[in-house]
Amino acid sequence: MKLTISTTLFYKNHIFDVLPKLKGKPVDGIELRLKEGHFNYNDNREIEELKKRAKKENINIFSLHAPSGIDISEPDEWERVRSVREVEKTIVIANRLNAEYVIVHPGEKKKEEKQLNELKKSLEEIMAFSQDWEVKILLENTQPGNVGDNPQQLKTIVEEMGENTGCCLDTSHLNLYGMKMSDGIRILGNRIKEFHLSDNLGKKDDHTIPYEGNIDWEDFLQGLNTVAFDGIMCFELMARDNYSEVIKKIKEIYTNWQKRLR
Repeated sequence: MKLTISTTLFYKNHIFDVLPKLKGKPVDGIELRLKEGHFNYNDNREIEELKKRAKKENINIFSLHAPSGIDISEPDEWERVRSVREVEKTIVIANRLNAEYVIVHPGEKKKEEKQLNELKKSLEEIMAFSQDWEVKILLENTQPGNVGDNPQQLKTIVEEMGENTGCCLDTSHLNLYGMKMSDGIRILGNRIKEFHLSDNLGKKDDHTIPYEGNIDWEDFLQGLNTVAFDGIMCFELMARDNYSEVIKKIKEIYTNWQKRLR
Protein backbone atom coordinates (compact mmCIF):
# COMPACT_ATOMS: atom_id res chain seq x y z
CA MET A 1 0.00 0.00 0.00
CA LYS A 2 0.99 3.60 -0.47
CA LEU A 3 0.28 6.36 2.06
CA THR A 4 -0.66 9.64 0.40
CA ILE A 5 -2.34 12.89 1.36
CA SER A 6 -4.72 14.97 -0.70
CA THR A 7 -3.65 18.55 -1.24
CA THR A 8 -7.06 19.60 0.10
CA LEU A 9 -5.11 19.83 3.37
CA PHE A 10 -3.15 22.74 1.88
CA TYR A 11 -5.93 24.62 0.09
CA LYS A 12 -4.89 27.87 1.77
CA ASN A 13 -1.48 27.65 0.11
CA HIS A 14 -0.22 27.46 -3.44
CA ILE A 15 1.18 24.03 -4.25
CA PHE A 16 4.61 25.55 -4.97
CA ASP A 17 4.77 26.84 -1.38
CA VAL A 18 3.76 23.43 -0.02
CA LEU A 19 6.18 21.13 -1.84
CA PRO A 20 9.38 22.16 0.02
CA LYS A 21 7.62 21.65 3.34
CA LEU A 22 6.58 18.13 2.32
CA LYS A 23 10.11 16.99 1.58
CA GLY A 24 11.10 14.29 4.05
CA LYS A 25 7.59 13.89 5.47
CA PRO A 26 6.60 10.28 6.23
CA VAL A 27 4.27 9.83 3.26
CA ASP A 28 4.79 8.19 -0.13
CA GLY A 29 3.28 11.05 -2.12
CA ILE A 30 0.25 13.21 -2.79
CA GLU A 31 -3.05 13.40 -4.61
CA LEU A 32 -3.24 16.73 -6.41
CA ARG A 33 -6.59 18.53 -6.31
CA LEU A 34 -7.20 20.77 -9.30
CA LYS A 35 -8.28 24.10 -7.88
CA GLU A 36 -7.36 27.51 -9.24
CA GLY A 37 -5.27 29.49 -6.77
CA HIS A 38 -3.99 26.29 -5.20
CA PHE A 39 -2.76 24.96 -8.53
CA ASN A 40 -3.48 26.89 -11.72
CA TYR A 41 -4.01 23.88 -13.92
CA ASN A 42 -5.04 25.94 -16.94
CA ASP A 43 -1.55 27.45 -17.10
CA ASN A 44 0.75 25.27 -19.19
CA ARG A 45 3.86 26.85 -17.65
CA GLU A 46 2.63 26.07 -14.15
CA ILE A 47 2.11 22.42 -15.03
CA GLU A 48 5.68 22.15 -16.31
CA GLU A 49 7.02 23.99 -13.28
CA LEU A 50 5.16 21.66 -10.93
CA LYS A 51 6.71 18.64 -12.62
CA LYS A 52 10.19 20.13 -12.13
CA ARG A 53 9.61 21.12 -8.51
CA ALA A 54 8.04 17.79 -7.54
CA LYS A 55 11.09 16.01 -8.96
CA LYS A 56 13.45 18.36 -7.13
CA GLU A 57 11.70 17.81 -3.78
CA ASN A 58 11.32 14.07 -4.46
CA ILE A 59 7.52 14.24 -4.14
CA ASN A 60 5.52 11.60 -6.03
CA ILE A 61 2.14 12.61 -7.48
CA PHE A 62 0.12 9.40 -7.59
CA SER A 63 -3.31 10.73 -8.54
CA LEU A 64 -5.21 13.82 -9.60
CA HIS A 65 -8.74 14.77 -8.62
CA ALA A 66 -10.81 16.33 -11.40
CA PRO A 67 -11.93 19.91 -10.64
CA SER A 68 -15.23 20.74 -8.97
CA GLY A 69 -18.00 22.47 -10.89
CA ILE A 70 -18.38 19.73 -13.47
CA ASP A 71 -21.00 16.99 -13.96
CA ILE A 72 -20.41 14.24 -16.51
CA SER A 73 -23.99 12.97 -15.93
CA GLU A 74 -25.56 16.32 -16.83
CA PRO A 75 -28.54 15.96 -19.25
CA ASP A 76 -27.77 19.32 -20.83
CA GLU A 77 -25.45 18.38 -23.69
CA TRP A 78 -23.39 21.58 -23.66
CA GLU A 79 -22.66 21.19 -19.95
CA ARG A 80 -22.01 17.45 -20.25
CA VAL A 81 -19.48 17.96 -23.05
CA ARG A 82 -17.79 20.79 -21.13
CA SER A 83 -17.47 18.49 -18.11
CA VAL A 84 -16.03 15.65 -20.20
CA ARG A 85 -13.44 18.04 -21.65
CA GLU A 86 -12.41 19.10 -18.13
CA VAL A 87 -11.86 15.45 -17.21
CA GLU A 88 -9.88 14.90 -20.41
CA LYS A 89 -7.76 17.92 -19.56
CA THR A 90 -7.10 16.37 -16.14
CA ILE A 91 -6.02 13.14 -17.84
CA VAL A 92 -3.48 14.98 -19.98
CA ILE A 93 -2.09 16.77 -16.90
CA ALA A 94 -1.89 13.44 -15.03
CA ASN A 95 0.11 11.97 -17.88
CA ARG A 96 2.50 14.93 -17.85
CA LEU A 97 2.97 14.62 -14.08
CA ASN A 98 3.42 10.82 -14.26
CA ALA A 99 0.31 10.21 -12.13
CA GLU A 100 -1.41 6.85 -12.51
CA TYR A 101 -5.01 7.77 -11.64
CA VAL A 102 -7.59 10.46 -12.17
CA ILE A 103 -10.44 10.58 -9.64
CA VAL A 104 -13.85 11.52 -11.05
CA HIS A 105 -17.27 11.99 -9.45
CA PRO A 106 -19.94 10.12 -11.47
CA GLY A 107 -22.30 13.07 -11.13
CA GLU A 108 -23.91 15.69 -8.99
CA LYS A 109 -27.51 16.05 -7.75
CA LYS A 110 -29.97 13.44 -9.00
CA LYS A 111 -32.71 15.13 -11.03
CA GLU A 112 -33.54 13.07 -14.10
CA GLU A 113 -33.65 9.35 -14.90
CA LYS A 114 -31.60 9.90 -18.06
CA GLN A 115 -28.57 10.95 -16.01
CA LEU A 116 -27.30 7.36 -15.86
CA ASN A 117 -27.41 7.12 -19.63
CA GLU A 118 -25.58 10.45 -19.92
CA LEU A 119 -22.99 9.24 -17.40
CA LYS A 120 -22.32 6.08 -19.41
CA LYS A 121 -22.02 8.08 -22.63
CA SER A 122 -19.52 10.40 -20.97
CA LEU A 123 -17.52 7.53 -19.52
CA GLU A 124 -17.23 5.82 -22.88
CA GLU A 125 -15.66 9.00 -24.26
CA ILE A 126 -13.43 9.45 -21.22
CA MET A 127 -12.27 5.83 -21.16
CA ALA A 128 -11.31 5.89 -24.85
CA PHE A 129 -9.36 9.09 -24.25
CA SER A 130 -7.66 7.86 -21.07
CA GLN A 131 -6.32 4.73 -22.76
CA ASP A 132 -4.45 6.86 -25.29
CA TRP A 133 -2.79 8.76 -22.42
CA GLU A 134 -2.12 5.66 -20.25
CA VAL A 135 -4.05 6.99 -17.26
CA LYS A 136 -6.64 5.00 -15.30
CA ILE A 137 -9.98 6.46 -14.21
CA LEU A 138 -11.32 5.90 -10.69
CA LEU A 139 -14.98 6.67 -10.01
CA GLU A 140 -15.62 7.93 -6.49
CA ASN A 141 -18.76 7.16 -4.50
CA THR A 142 -20.55 10.46 -3.92
CA GLN A 143 -22.58 12.04 -1.14
CA PRO A 144 -26.21 10.92 -0.69
CA GLY A 145 -28.54 12.36 -3.30
CA ASN A 146 -25.86 12.60 -5.96
CA VAL A 147 -25.35 10.33 -8.95
CA GLY A 148 -22.97 7.58 -7.84
CA ASP A 149 -23.92 7.46 -4.15
CA ASN A 150 -24.95 3.78 -4.27
CA PRO A 151 -21.90 1.46 -4.13
CA GLN A 152 -23.72 -1.41 -5.82
CA GLN A 153 -24.77 0.81 -8.72
CA LEU A 154 -21.26 2.25 -8.89
CA LYS A 155 -19.79 -1.24 -9.14
CA THR A 156 -22.12 -2.12 -12.02
CA ILE A 157 -21.12 1.02 -13.92
CA VAL A 158 -17.40 0.39 -13.38
CA GLU A 159 -17.68 -3.23 -14.52
CA GLU A 160 -19.35 -2.08 -17.73
CA MET A 161 -16.45 0.26 -18.45
CA GLY A 162 -13.73 -2.42 -18.49
CA GLU A 163 -10.35 -2.92 -16.89
CA ASN A 164 -9.01 0.60 -17.35
CA THR A 165 -11.29 1.91 -14.61
CA GLY A 166 -11.81 1.25 -10.94
CA CYS A 167 -13.22 2.77 -7.75
CA CYS A 168 -12.10 5.26 -5.16
CA LEU A 169 -14.01 4.57 -1.96
CA ASP A 170 -14.60 7.73 0.08
CA THR A 171 -15.22 6.78 3.72
CA SER A 172 -16.88 10.08 4.62
CA HIS A 173 -19.34 9.82 1.73
CA LEU A 174 -20.11 6.20 2.59
CA ASN A 175 -20.78 7.12 6.22
CA LEU A 176 -23.21 9.85 5.13
CA TYR A 177 -24.91 7.30 2.88
CA GLY A 178 -25.51 5.18 5.99
CA MET A 179 -23.59 2.08 4.94
CA LYS A 180 -21.10 0.14 7.03
CA MET A 181 -17.52 0.46 5.86
CA SER A 182 -17.11 -3.30 5.57
CA ASP A 183 -20.23 -3.58 3.40
CA GLY A 184 -18.99 -0.90 1.02
CA ILE A 185 -15.59 -2.58 0.77
CA ARG A 186 -17.22 -5.97 0.19
CA ILE A 187 -19.44 -4.64 -2.60
CA LEU A 188 -16.69 -2.82 -4.50
CA GLY A 189 -14.09 -5.48 -3.73
CA ASN A 190 -11.01 -5.61 -5.93
CA ARG A 191 -12.30 -2.69 -7.99
CA ILE A 192 -11.09 -0.40 -5.18
CA LYS A 193 -7.73 1.06 -6.19
CA GLU A 194 -7.73 3.99 -3.76
CA PHE A 195 -9.38 5.05 -0.52
CA HIS A 196 -10.24 8.61 0.40
CA LEU A 197 -9.89 8.44 4.16
CA SER A 198 -11.59 10.88 6.51
CA ASP A 199 -14.23 10.99 9.21
CA ASN A 200 -17.48 12.79 10.00
CA LEU A 201 -20.38 12.72 12.42
CA GLY A 202 -22.84 11.40 9.88
CA LYS A 203 -24.50 14.77 9.19
CA LYS A 204 -22.20 16.63 6.79
CA ASP A 205 -19.00 16.10 4.84
CA ASP A 206 -16.58 17.19 7.59
CA HIS A 207 -13.51 15.37 6.22
CA THR A 208 -11.81 15.25 9.60
CA ILE A 209 -9.02 12.94 10.78
CA PRO A 210 -10.11 9.32 11.40
CA TYR A 211 -11.38 8.80 14.98
CA GLU A 212 -12.61 12.41 15.21
CA GLY A 213 -16.08 11.39 13.96
CA ASN A 214 -18.37 8.39 14.32
CA ILE A 215 -17.08 6.08 11.58
CA ASP A 216 -16.44 2.57 12.88
CA TRP A 217 -12.79 2.15 11.95
CA GLU A 218 -12.65 -1.32 13.48
CA ASP A 219 -15.29 -2.32 10.95
CA PHE A 220 -13.24 -0.60 8.23
CA LEU A 221 -10.17 -2.68 9.10
CA GLN A 222 -12.22 -5.86 9.19
CA GLY A 223 -13.56 -5.06 5.76
CA LEU A 224 -10.11 -4.28 4.43
CA ASN A 225 -8.89 -7.67 5.63
CA THR A 226 -11.43 -9.36 3.36
CA VAL A 227 -9.93 -7.96 0.14
CA ALA A 228 -6.44 -8.11 -1.31
CA PHE A 229 -5.92 -4.35 -1.31
CA ASP A 230 -2.53 -3.04 -2.37
CA GLY A 231 -3.44 0.41 -3.61
CA ILE A 232 -3.44 3.99 -2.36
CA MET A 233 -4.53 5.04 1.11
CA CYS A 234 -5.15 8.75 0.63
CA PHE A 235 -6.09 10.91 3.61
CA GLU A 236 -8.42 13.56 2.17
CA LEU A 237 -8.78 16.20 4.88
CA MET A 238 -9.98 19.77 4.95
CA ALA A 239 -7.45 22.61 5.12
CA ARG A 240 -5.63 23.10 8.42
CA ASP A 241 -2.85 25.47 9.38
CA ASN A 242 -1.01 22.91 11.52
CA TYR A 243 -0.59 20.40 8.71
CA SER A 244 2.79 19.13 10.00
CA GLU A 245 1.03 17.89 13.14
CA VAL A 246 -1.79 16.45 11.00
CA ILE A 247 0.68 14.51 8.84
CA LYS A 248 2.34 13.12 11.96
CA LYS A 249 -1.06 11.96 13.25
CA ILE A 250 -1.90 10.41 9.87
CA LYS A 251 1.35 8.44 9.92
CA GLU A 252 0.60 7.14 13.43
CA ILE A 253 -2.86 5.96 12.34
CA TYR A 254 -1.52 4.38 9.16
CA THR A 255 1.29 2.57 10.98
CA ASN A 256 -1.20 1.18 13.51
CA TRP A 257 -3.46 -0.03 10.70
CA GLN A 258 -0.57 -1.71 8.90
CA LYS A 259 0.17 -3.81 11.98
CA ARG A 260 -3.43 -5.04 12.03
CA LEU A 261 -3.89 -5.82 8.36
CA ARG A 262 -3.19 -9.28 7.05
